[in-house]
Amino acid sequence: MVNILNSFGNSKEAQASLNRISNQIIDLNGSFDISRKDVYKVYVIAHLKYPSEIEYQNFLEQLELSPPMLNQLIEVSLSNIRDSKINFSDSRSSFIDLTESLYVSYSSGRTKTTRLLIGSAPNALRGCFWNHELGNITVLDALDPRLKAATTMDRNSFGRTAEGESFEIKHGLLKYIMIFSNKNSYLLNFLGKKFAPRVYGALVKNVLRLFKARIDSNDGQFTAIFYNRVFMNDYADWNRITLSRIKLLVQETDVNLFFTLHDDIVYRKPNFFPDQRLAEFMSVLDLARVATCIFVPSHTVKEFVAKHFDDNTQIVVLPFSGSHVLNYSQNIVSSRSIDSDDQVTFLHFLGNDPRKNSIRTLTAFLTLAKKGSVFNLHIVGPNPHKKSALASLFDELSKLGIHQEFFQHLSEESLSFLYQRSDCLVYCSLDEGFGLPIAEAGVLGCGVVTSNFGSMLEVGQRYRNVGFVNPNQTREIEEALEGFIESKYRRNLAVIPPASTWKSAFEIILNTMGVEEEKGI
Repeated sequence: MVNILNSFGNSKEAQASLNRISNQIIDLNGSFDISRKDVYKVYVIAHLKYPSEIEYQNFLEQLELSPPMLNQLIEVSLSNIRDSKINFSDSRSSFIDLTESLYVSYSSGRTKTTRLLIGSAPNALRGCFWNHELGNITVLDALDPRLKAATTMDRNSFGRTAEGESFEIKHGLLKYIMIFSNKNSYLLNFLGKKFAPRVYGALVKNVLRLFKARIDSNDGQFTAIFYNRVFMNDYADWNRITLSRIKLLVQETDVNLFFTLHDDIVYRKPNFFPDQRLAEFMSVLDLARVATCIFVPSHTVKEFVAKHFDDNTQIVVLPFSGSHVLNYSQNIVSSRSIDSDDQVTFLHFLGNDPRKNSIRTLTAFLTLAKKGSVFNLHIVGPNPHKKSALASLFDELSKLGIHQEFFQHLSEESLSFLYQRSDCLVYCSLDEGFGLPIAEAGVLGCGVVTSNFGSMLEVGQRYRNVGFVNPNQTREIEEALEGFIESKYRRNLAVIPPASTWKSAFEIILNTMGVEEEKGI
C-alpha cells in the first residue's frame, strides 16, 4: 500500500512554482542555474509519470546545456495543469496500492490476488481487485466500504466476495495464460523467474494497465502528482525499475518513505532461494535505506534487519495479526468435546522449499503412525510430484491408514474454516519473518506445534496450547505430536482476543507517519 499526500495545495501553487523554475533556468553563461529536484519536478509534471534512476540520468544528460528543451517541458507541465490532468486535493491525502495483499506463497495454498487503489482524496478513492485464480477484475467505486477496509489493512476487504462492476480480461490468450500459470506454481516459476521473466512481466503489466484504464475511464481526474508521504507495505512483485522510481522520488523531492521490511531471510539464508531472489532483495534493501521509517513484523526481524543500517532508531516493530480469521469464527456450530474419541486432525502448510521443513515434519508423522497412532491430516498446498520424497512419505502414511486431504487456492474464509476443522497446526519452519499461520490458528483456539526460536517463538507465546520444538530434531516434533494426541485436547471455542489486530497495526502506522486517521483515510 502507498499513502500519498500532494505537495502542491492547488493548481495555482503548482503554476507559480513552475514559473519560478522557468525564471531560474539560465545564468549569464548560458548554463543551468536550477537544482536537480526542480528539474525532476518538471519532468514528472510534463510526462505524468515517475522516472527510474536510469531514465532520469539519461534525461539529465540529454538536457545538459539545452535551456529550450527544459522551457518546452515547463510549457507542457503548465498545459497539464491548465487541462486538469493533475488532481490537486485540498485534503492532501491519497492512496496508490499495488500489492499482493492476500497472497503469502504458492505453497501456502492461498488464493493469489492483486489490488490497485488509486486516487487523490478519500472521497475520490477508487480501486480494482484482480483474482488471479478466476481471471476477473472487479472495479470498486469510492463508496464501497472495502476501500476503507483496504486502507486499514483489513485482509478480507479484497476477498473473492468483493462486489462492484466486474469485467473479464478480454484477451483470451492473456487471460488463460495468467490463470493457468497462477494455478500451477511450477509453471509460474518457469515463466516468471527462470526462463521467461520478461514475457511474464509483460503479461502482468498489461493486466495492471487494464486496472488503471478502467479506473480512469470513470473519471479523468485521477493523476496524482508529487507526494510527501509514501507507505509501502508489500513489495513482493515490485520489480527493480519500480523500486528505482520510488527511490528517486524520495531522493529528489520532499517525500518521506515509510517502508515495511518483512524479513531478511533471503540475505541470511540464500541457499533456500533462487539466486535471483538475493539480487531482488538487495534492490529492496537499497530502497529501504532512504526510508524515513522501516516497519518490521517482530522484534526478531528487527534484530536481523538492524544490521543493514547505520541508524537503527528508524526501525519500528509493527506486530502483524491473525485477527482477520475471526470474521468467520461465528460459523463454528459447536466445540469438539475434550472427551471425544474422534481422531485428532493435524494441519500442515506444505512447503516446496527446505525452509518449511516439510520432510522432517512428515517423517515425524510417519514415525508416529508406525507406532500405532491414528490421526487425520489436512495439507494446505499443492500435491507433490509423484517421484518426490514428499510424495513417498504421503504414500506411506496412506498405507498406514492416515487419512489425508489436500487444499489449494483457499480464500481467507475457506482458510478460516480449515483452522476451525483442525485441532493442531504443525508449523515447524526453519526460519520465518513472522509466521502468519501461527497467529491465525492461535486466535481461533487451534493448538500449535512450532519452532522454539525466532519470530515463531515470539508469535507463539501470545497464545495458549502452543508447543515449541527444535525443528531440526525430528524426534522432538514426533514427541510433541504424540503428546498432543495423548492430551485429548480439542480446539477451544473461547478464543483469546488477539494481542494485536490489523486495526491496531494501522494505528501504529498512522501515528508514526503523523497522519490523523479521520483526515487521511
